[in-house]
Amino acid sequence: MLMMRSEYYEILSKEREEIRKRLKKEKDTKVKLKLALLNMVASGMSVKEAASFLGIKLRSAYKWVNNWMEEGYEGMLAKKRGGRPPKLSKEQKEELRRLLKQKEYWTTEEINELINEKFGVEYKKSRLYELLRELGLKLSKPYILDVKRPENAEEILAERLEKVLKVLKDAEYNLKDIFIGFFDASSPQLSPNTTRLWSFKKIKIRRITSRQRERANTFGFYTLNGNSVVNFQERSKKENVIEVLRAIREENGDKPIVIIIDNFSSHKAGDVQREAEKLGIHLVFLPPYSPDLNPIEFVWKSLKRLISEVFIGSVEDLKSFIKEKITDLFRNRGYAKGWFEKFSSIFQKIFGHYFCNLLAE
Repeated sequence: MLMMRSEYYEILSKEREEIRKRLKKEKDTKVKLKLALLNMVASGMSVKEAASFLGIKLRSAYKWVNNWMEEGYEGMLAKKRGGRPPKLSKEQKEELRRLLKQKEYWTTEEINELINEKFGVEYKKSRLYELLRELGLKLSKPYILDVKRPENAEEILAERLEKVLKVLKDAEYNLKDIFIGFFDASSPQLSPNTTRLWSFKKIKIRRITSRQRERANTFGFYTLNGNSVVNFQERSKKENVIEVLRAIREENGDKPIVIIIDNFSSHKAGDVQREAEKLGIHLVFLPPYSPDLNPIEFVWKSLKRLISEVFIGSVEDLKSFIKEKITDLFRNRGYAKGWFEKFSSIFQKIFGHYFCNLLAE
C-alpha cells in the first residue's frame, strides 16, 4: 500500500500524541527508531525525508508506517519468524562473540576458519554474513587515519564545541536558535577516478585524459537545521574564505552559526576569524589530521563518485553538475547522523536535550 505524503500525514497526525508518548517511554532501541520515524512523518516530513534523516532504507520506512496504520504499536514489535534451524546454538554464538572480541578486526576467511576449528561447522558466505550481522559485526573498508592524528581527537573537539556552546548559552540562546554546520573546500576534477560499475561487457567511458588541471574549486557549508551553501571560488585564500562566510550568513538570517572547520591556513587567518566574529559565526576548529570528524568529507566523497559516472566536458558544466547534485546530497541528514550521536552529550549537558531530538520534534 503506497500513499501520497498528505495521506500519510493526515492519518498519522491524528495519532501523533500517542506516538510521542510511546516514543518517550520506549526502552527498546529498535522500536524507538521506528517510533521516531513515525513522529517525523506525523509532524509533516515526508517518509523519504524522515528515512534519509535517520539513515534507514526507504523500503523499511514505508513498511514501518504501514505496519503502524494496520496494527498500531503491535506492528512495531519484532515478530518471531520460522526457517531452518541455526548451525550454532545460542550458547555457541555467545562463545563466538567472545572470541571475536579478542581481536579488533577479522577477515571473512579467518572467521570461517575459527568457526570450523572451534565448533566443527562451516558456513556458506551468505549465511556467515547473516550470522555475523546478527552478532553485531559490520563489514566495511577501514577508514584510514593519519598517524599524526591525536588519539584523543574526539575529546579535543568536544571541549572546543562545548566552549562555544556555553558562550551562546550564557548569551541566553536556546539550541533551536543556533545553526550547526560543517565547512570545507574540495576541488572535483574533470577526470576523476572511475567508480566500479556493473556490466555484461567491458565498459568504456569517454574522459578527458590529458594532464589538465581542470577543477572546480568548491566551498561547501553542510547544515541540518539551516540553509546549506555551495560556493565556487577561483582560489582558497583568506579573501575567498571571507566571501564564502558572508554568503553563509546571507543565506541564514541573523541566528548564531556554529561551524566545524579544519585547520587550513586560510581558515585560521586573523582576518577570517575577525570577519567570522563580526558576522556572528563561531568557528570550531578540528584537531589536526582529523577530517573524519567533519561529516562534509563524506558528502565530497559521494559527489566525486557521482562525477566519475558521467562525462563532463568543461569546468562550467562541472560546476552546474556539482550545484545540482550537491543540493540533493546536502538534504541527506544521514551524513551527519554519526557525528551528532558521538557529540550528543555536549548538547544534552548544556541545553538539556539532544540536537537530533530537536529536529525530530
